[in-house]
Parts: sequence; C-alpha cells; structure tokens
Amino acid sequence: MEYQQSSSVDTQVYSSSVGQVIDVASPATRKLRALGALWTLITLFPFVIINYLIIQALTSDKAILTSGRVLYLLGSALMPFIAWFSLGSAVQRFRAASTRERYFRVGPGGVSICLPDDTGSATFRFSFNTLKLDLPWNQIKTWYPYVESMNGIPTERSIVFETVKGEKFKVKTYHFEEKQKAIAKSIERARTLLLKVEDHTIKHPISLPPAIGELSVQVKKKRDRVKDVDLSSVPVGERAHRVQRIADVLEAKLVSLCPTTEGYKYSRKHYQPYPERKNVSGVRVFIQKGMLRGYEIQVEPDDFEYRKLTISICPSSLAGDIRKYVAGAIGIVFFLVSLKWMPTVQYELGEFSQLTPLVMLVIVLVAVGVSAGLLQIPIVLLRMLMIDKEANELQKQEIKLAIQEAVIAEWS
Repeated sequence: MEYQQSSSVDTQVYSSSVGQVIDVASPATRKLRALGALWTLITLFPFVIINYLIIQALTSDKAILTSGRVLYLLGSALMPFIAWFSLGSAVQRFRAASTRERYFRVGPGGVSICLPDDTGSATFRFSFNTLKLDLPWNQIKTWYPYVESMNGIPTERSIVFETVKGEKFKVKTYHFEEKQKAIAKSIERARTLLLKVEDHTIKHPISLPPAIGELSVQVKKKRDRVKDVDLSSVPVGERAHRVQRIADVLEAKLVSLCPTTEGYKYSRKHYQPYPERKNVSGVRVFIQKGMLRGYEIQVEPDDFEYRKLTISICPSSLAGDIRKYVAGAIGIVFFLVSLKWMPTVQYELGEFSQLTPLVMLVIVLVAVGVSAGLLQIPIVLLRMLMIDKEANELQKQEIKLAIQEAVIAEWS
C-alpha cells in the first residue's frame, strides 16, 4: 500500500485504508544495532556451555546417560535451541535496523503498522518477512502498554492491541526511539487530531495475518445474550454515565417484576472488564431469592470506548456463592496442612526434588477442584427437589423480555 504525504496540517500526514494517519514513534537504528550486538554476545554463552559439555563428556570416566544427573542433561540439551534463538534474534535486530520501511502510525480512523516480523516462530526460522497491518478502531476491542518481566526485571515492552475477535497483536517498542509511555500518549493525541477518515464499509472484518495474533484466554461464566445497545452516536464523555443509567433502568424494571415484598433481594457490583484500563467499568445486577434461586444481569462494554454494550444473564444463587468461598477456604487450609508433607514429597521426588513447589501447587489445585465439585452435588440435588424447572425457565424468559422492553423504551 502506498502512503502519500499531505500538507493539510503541520504534522506529516499519510493516507491508509483506515483514513489519514500520522507517525506516533520514530524508527530506531542505533538502538536496534546495539540490541543486535547484545544478542550476539548472548549467543556466545550457550556455545561456551556446549563446548564445556563436550570436553566433560570426552574426559569423564562415566557415561553422561548413566551419571544420574538427569536434570543436568536436560538443561544441557536446551543449549542448542537457546543458541539458535539468540542468533536469530541478533540477525533480526540487525536486519530491522537496515530496513527503511518501518512505521507505527495512528489516526482517528485506526492504526497502521509496518514492521519486521519478530514473533517467536519467525525468530527460529530466521524470517525476514515484513508485516503490514491496518486496524480500524471499530475492530479494536482495547489497547494498552504491556511490560513483560522475569523475576521483577522488565525484559520487553510493547503496545498491545486486542481485536473484537479475541486476537492480540504486540508492537514491540524496541523498534522505536521513544519510550513506551511516550508512544502511548502519542497514540491518544493522534486519535483526537482533525484528520480525514475515509468513509467506507468493511464487508469482511480485518483480521491479523496468520501466525501473528495471540488468542486472549479468559474464563467467563456461560451467559445468555439478551440485548445489545449501540452507543456509538453518544458523545464519548457521556457513555460511562449511560452504562449506569441502563443499570438503573434494568434494576427498576426487575424490581417491578420481582418485588422485594416477595422475598427477592437486589445488589449491584461494579467490575473492570479490562484490567489494564481502570476507567472502564461494567455493572452486574444480582437478583436472589432464598439460597437456590437467583440471576445475574451483566451490562458489559464490548470495547474500551463503550461503543457498544452487551446485556446478558446467567444463574446466580447464594448457595453458589457460599460454595465458591468454602472451596477457597478449603484450598487455603489444605495448603497450610500440606506444608507438613513437603519433606516427604521432596524425598519421594528424589532427583526431581526441585519440582516440589510445582507438585505442591498441583495438589492444592486438585483439592480445590474436588471440594468445589463435591459441594456442588448437594446444591444440584436441592434444586431438583425444591425448584420447579419449568417455572424457573419461564421466569427467566420473562426477565429477558422485561430487559429488552426496558432498553427499547429507554432508548427509542
């Protein structure tokens, strides 16, 4: 794709499939060469270890396989892979430093990126491919600065973009002169510039090229989608207030359908669907009656700008909450008791005694899972005996219909 310079504003502007964009970071050359030199030095370390092992094998009286040092042998087998990866990283840094077409551009319509492919698989393959990607903002669920660390020491900084399809794309900031925080601020500024956004319909949602995106793993309750609310026409500054307004309307409607005089209790909880963005929050409204009956209505932003909200429903009961807390308490107690078993486990592992903490963690997780499963059995039996399944399903459908009517009446 060709990019043309525009003189409509003071900042140099380029055209892309997501509209006009500007540079939010300057490609680095010296930094990449320095990183290439560093990775070259790192490559020498596993080569030294490999040579040392060869000398040890040739001069030792005992065979390595029968020496009993299994972990030592396994660690040694990783040295060639470490050397290959380090050499690939060095080559990629030097190659990126000599590549002219590198940019990270942002505009009110989206993000435009062109960088060498530096994913893990590309490093092992010594790939020299260049990645070009244009992502419109309506395909981006959230974005945030991310710092990878090892033992508390930062090892890599990047800007992460999560798409609505659950994919992740990392723009590693070592490609640029500016620091991570400065790039993040430039992205926010670039989005508010008065640049031209091309008006075109995307027939097929843009997705990341193969082997680039990482799927975002999240464990969530199974919910029934009830209603979607489009807030794209609402000013950005008012969208967060609309979420609270919708929650108020839904709760008022539900109170009229399930009054407190009949034993129903209501509560509300705010939560952060995107932990990296503290200013974005959703709302959960809980309806409960007795120990076994109840529902959870969730009003969740589909992206970090509240462009659309999803209202969903799932079962929720006081007994289920108690089961969760009891299972957690059992896990803590089991962990404290299992500390007495640590010497025994360490002795049984023998040469693999270094894996003792991992084995203990697995034991505790299994105990929590088993206790949660066992506690669920009496809850299921009580529901079968005390709750009319058909009446409960009918009430759920009435609640879903009431939610839809309340939203339509409020926003029509």
